[in-house]
Amino acid sequence: MLITIIFGVLGVSVFYSSYQLAVRSGGASLASVLLYTAPALVALGSSVFFREKLGAKGGLLVGLTVLGVALISLGGGVGVLVSAVSIGWGLLSAATYALYYFYGKVYFNKYAIPALYAVALPIGALGLLPFVSFQHKSLEAWTSISLMATASTYLAYLAYSAGLRRLAATRASVTASLEPVVAASLAALFFGEQFSSLAIVGGLLVLGAVVLTSLSGEKPEAGPS
Repeated sequence: MLITIIFGVLGVSVFYSSYQLAVRSGGASLASVLLYTAPALVALGSSVFFREKLGAKGGLLVGLTVLGVALISLGGGVGVLVSAVSIGWGLLSAATYALYYFYGKVYFNKYAIPALYAVALPIGALGLLPFVSFQHKSLEAWTSISLMATASTYLAYLAYSAGLRRLAATRASVTASLEPVVAASLAALFFGEQFSSLAIVGGLLVLGAVVLTSLSGEKPEAGPS
């Protein structure tokens, strides 16, 4: 229970707040790409906490990710504000996002996933409570909030967790790497954000590093249905 409470604070409260601050300070494109440095953090964390060998492929993943972030930092772009603050928030969101893998590796095969999230998500919401100012909202706003809470949060986490139970974590990350591509495309369409050529190369390195992990032969662990 204590671990689930800590996960709720770090994996929900800190993750959501740091990601939103990354978007606010650097733009949606930058935040979404930095979020997907998480697989490299998973590779490093697994070698430290679970004694999993990093190996040549893991080292390549980490190296390409670091190089990609460096190129993004140097490149910037239109509507993309690269700074120590925006990169810091982006990497913090990646670090807390990586916690989902570690938490899942320990608990998803022991307890029902919906029950775990039914505890962790409300705790995470309570962690954000001091930073929220309440005011009257229209029916349209409440509808959007309700859809985000159910479809974009709870159901999305259940789907990702179900994928982790049936796929190796690295392969699940490959599928999820469509997110920054879609986010960058929508940010360009609606907000006029555009990476520079150098930053595009950096972003492709980050995503390419994630895709390379699909070559892993890791088998998912079976979990309770």
